[in-house]
Amino acid sequence: ILVAVDDNDDDGNNITVDQQAADTAAAAAFAHERNVLALTLPASTPAIVRIARAAAPGLPLLLPTKGSELQNLNKSEYDGDDDIFAAVQMEHSTSVADVASSSSIEDRGKMTYHESMACIARSPIEYSACYRDVPVFVSNGFDLSIDDCIHQDEDRFQDFGQCGRFNETIDSGWWKRHRTSFAERQFSTFERGAGWSFAAWKLFGREENDVVGAIDSPAKLLSLRDVAAAGLIPSLTGTTTSTTNNLSCLNGPINDAAIGDETHPPSPAPPPDCGNGWWNSATSQCDYWIPPEDRVVPPAAVAGGGTLAGVGVASTSSGSSSAPPTQVGVSAMAGGAVAALVCMVVWRRFRGTSDQAYTMLR
Repeated sequence: ILVAVDDNDDDGNNITVDQQAADTAAAAAFAHERNVLALTLPASTPAIVRIARAAAPGLPLLLPTKGSELQNLNKSEYDGDDDIFAAVQMEHSTSVADVASSSSIEDRGKMTYHESMACIARSPIEYSACYRDVPVFVSNGFDLSIDDCIHQDEDRFQDFGQCGRFNETIDSGWWKRHRTSFAERQFSTFERGAGWSFAAWKLFGREENDVVGAIDSPAKLLSLRDVAAAGLIPSLTGTTTSTTNNLSCLNGPINDAAIGDETHPPSPAPPPDCGNGWWNSATSQCDYWIPPEDRVVPPAAVAGGGTLAGVGVASTSSGSSSAPPTQVGVSAMAGGAVAALVCMVVWRRFRGTSDQAYTMLR
């Protein structure tokens, strides 16, 4: 894809409208002669489109557009040209809210945020194709970076704490899982349009011992060669099974940003039932304020093997004997009957003949 987007001359001065038109015509003619796949125009005005179309009939033309500008596209302004595409910039690390973080847990939370936002990008892509009849080509914004640390050595870089812990991500299983999820979500979203362009194919100026696929610098997150070698991006050939069959955005990201690579020990089993007491984990036994009473098996039950139906059980002591439980129960009942009889005699004696003053009703 040939890109003609520079609006400055060699001296850094803005070029005129006539010069821009001449450059566009020359670029379109070159692309048409060399069978270039497509041409990205320097502007999306109808005048520039007509100039390019006159020089290159049938050449796909990409109009530089921001996501917020898709709703203003109108195919009729370009004479109903079917070879018009919107070249959309889907950058996700442009604001302070996108890049700022000052701790490891905030870094992971920011990663989860970008995973979620990647799926939302499908809305403007499908809107443009369905309601504006202009397919969308993602020309910028497909990468695995969630900050601007690639610019940290530049004077214009603003440090919000986002680059101080990159080493924590190098050998982290958590970061590899979520970067893979981030790539799959972007891939699933951008495949709904006319195509996409990754930030870069490879990095220049690599050292001799630099390993391709080792994500040990922020720049490698923008290199398709490195992220593919690291196994972070889905298969581009479709020969392997992947979760990117339009299902990557079916569920939200895994909510494990607070834990990261750390794991919690398994929960202990429920303690034994101590009844009215409690389980003492220090001594591994049940403790009680009042120890439970020891249960003594009645001697008669042991000897005869039967069940006694008495009022109570007499306790035994060494060297002494006691009456059988049945006898004790009968004696207690007899004593109760005698006491009741005595009480009735006394009550009738003191009551006397107090009822003689009353006349019997008939």
